[in-house]
Amino acid sequence: MGISERRERERQEMKTKILDTATKLIVEKGIEKTTIRSIATAIEYSPRTIYLYFKDKDEILYALSKKGFQLFVQQFEAAQSSANPMDRLRDIHERYLRFAFENPALYDLMFILNDPMNADPVKDGWEIGLKGHSILRSTVDACIEEGHFPGQDAATVAFTLWSYVHGMVALKLRNRMRMYPKEQIDQIILDSSEMMLGLLERM
Repeated sequence: MGISERRERERQEMKTKILDTATKLIVEKGIEKTTIRSIATAIEYSPRTIYLYFKDKDEILYALSKKGFQLFVQQFEAAQSSANPMDRLRDIHERYLRFAFENPALYDLMFILNDPMNADPVKDGWEIGLKGHSILRSTVDACIEEGHFPGQDAATVAFTLWSYVHGMVALKLRNRMRMYPKEQIDQIILDSSEMMLGLLERM
């Protein structure tokens, strides 16, 4: 490996370390209390070092959000193996829930927090942020072609499904389900999901 290749590898390793540390701090302290200085302290470098890799906190948050959407899309793409579009839709639904609960900090950045970033979606290659919805929409289109959701518009169906599952995720992540016993929350969400999917399959 040449000098330039080694330097690039080291640079990518440092960027990954910064992003992983930022994610950890967001989970522990929240986004407002996660600062350039706190990230630098956690990795035992000076804040000036962070600025060699990211121009500001917004750019770090943008990189984390983009990473989240890449993982998110990978989950949706993995749900495309079945020939039955309703089975694919069920798989997407289940993978959405699993992704959100396994990656709460990323999900917060992607779908719950007010947009904290000043990145240009076109210039900065934000197409990945739209791809997940595109997969959902094409799956709904395939369901409609097979006779499901009669008389319904694909965009409306896709939005209804997305808003339903997002609502459950947001309620749990924002601790708005305290009226239910804590040990029952996950099962309630799974049962609700099954109920919705069962209704959809009968349409």
